[in-house]
Amino acid sequence: MIRPGWRLRDEAGAALLLAAFCAFWFADTVADPDLWGHVRFGQDLLRTGSIVRADTYSYRADGQPWINHEWLAEVAFAWDYDHLGSAGLIGGKLAVALGILGACLVHLRRGGMGALLAAALLILASIPFRMGMGTIRPQLFTYLGYLILLLILHGARDRPAPRRLWLLPPLLALWVNLHGGVLAGSAVAAIWIVARMIRLTRRGGVDQNRRDLAVLGGLAVACGVSLMINPWGWGLIAFLLRTATVPRLEISEWAPLAPVSLPGGIVLGLMVAGLASVATSRRRPQPESLVVLVASSVLPLAASRHYPLFALALVVIGGESMADAWERARALIGVRRERRSWITALCLAASLVLATLVPGRLNCIRLDPYFFNFPARAVEYLRRGQAEGNMAVPFDWGEYVLWHLGPRVRVSMDGRRETLYAEDEYRRAREFERGTEAWDELLRTGPRTDLILTPVGSPTVPRLAREDDWVPLYRDRTCVVFVRKGMPGLDRLLGTPIPTLPDDGGGLCFPGPRDQPPGGSKPSARARS
Repeated sequence: MIRPGWRLRDEAGAALLLAAFCAFWFADTVADPDLWGHVRFGQDLLRTGSIVRADTYSYRADGQPWINHEWLAEVAFAWDYDHLGSAGLIGGKLAVALGILGACLVHLRRGGMGALLAAALLILASIPFRMGMGTIRPQLFTYLGYLILLLILHGARDRPAPRRLWLLPPLLALWVNLHGGVLAGSAVAAIWIVARMIRLTRRGGVDQNRRDLAVLGGLAVACGVSLMINPWGWGLIAFLLRTATVPRLEISEWAPLAPVSLPGGIVLGLMVAGLASVATSRRRPQPESLVVLVASSVLPLAASRHYPLFALALVVIGGESMADAWERARALIGVRRERRSWITALCLAASLVLATLVPGRLNCIRLDPYFFNFPARAVEYLRRGQAEGNMAVPFDWGEYVLWHLGPRVRVSMDGRRETLYAEDEYRRAREFERGTEAWDELLRTGPRTDLILTPVGSPTVPRLAREDDWVPLYRDRTCVVFVRKGMPGLDRLLGTPIPTLPDDGGGLCFPGPRDQPPGGSKPSARARS
């Protein structure tokens, strides 16, 4: 038997190890292509004090209505950045991550799982979680909202319609203004409520459970109404429902989980172990919770970005079953629960080592070409040359450009996709990037394009080189800049020195060279054509 003092040390060692690992693992942050837009759009809202409904950054969507479904998350990002810089953005993300893992640890301990085993399980589950928390995006609010939702539903096991369920409407009302993942939360709440109503009806009939069924029905209506508490009302929900079914094959995180990868292997292992534990446990979840767990398990198989939702459902719904399975397995093989002081000491030592590595990761959101490259040298060259006009840019570079060159330069496309751009505009932008047969439709239609920024290996580059109207102005290993013949300010650009910066942004920190001294490799002799 373990003494209470030893148990307390184990608890402290497990908690410190989990916190140190969380801080170390999630503090290392890579700049996502949408980060520049999230911060800038949030700053615009804070400056104007109102929701920006018409875009001013894109010449292809000038005056188009803009459904910014992440406006509240962007306000939070902008406030963090304006007051605390990049450290504020990273610190905010870490606060959410620590809150999620801390709540999961407490939940597992209450479900009967040992402290060290619970910490080990959460550390293992956190490795693929990096897919969603390695960057700073509004999705992190969906992870937090999904966890709170699951904990509310899990706590409603003992009574048919407990009062705590009425926390769901305010949760959804807040969530709908933070991130479109509220659709997943709403679907889970609806599935759970319907399954609970079916179980009550089958168990005691409608007459016996009339009051509880009425309360659950009223709760469902209240949850639906709460989704309308946003600047666009039903229009936002209709938009989210429409875009949730749009395939995004060009975005890797929307692809199905790759089982041969390390994250994929961990996810499949957790899925098999968790579902097997639930199926064989004496502490099986209630049917409505089991339906939610199975539905959450399918999500990563459809898109890898949904793994965090499965991990949270596994911990909250399957935690007690996994704890029970572990205890039965240990009893079966005759393993005794003994005090091992060296394990606690090892946890504390590992926590100390990890904690010492965290501070160096708190002040820089890395521009890492391994994940995303950015035309840092070209854009800084254009900024110093005071470039003006309408610029055709790739999807992933739009918000980087509008941060550094706007409002003098307006972009053809950026990461807002369906929230702003019409379907035809998005198609034209993708065909221009891919150099397909209709590649020049973007240049022939709509407002006049003055500049083009395109990756150096794009099929569009040789096509532009054959056009009489376009002149190559600048080239490096990452991108090529073309300008239209006779463009105003061209002489000024030709006389601008090329900055000494990494061409792909490698080694820089968000937001980029405007806020840090130049450094990196020198431009090659072919920097300007």
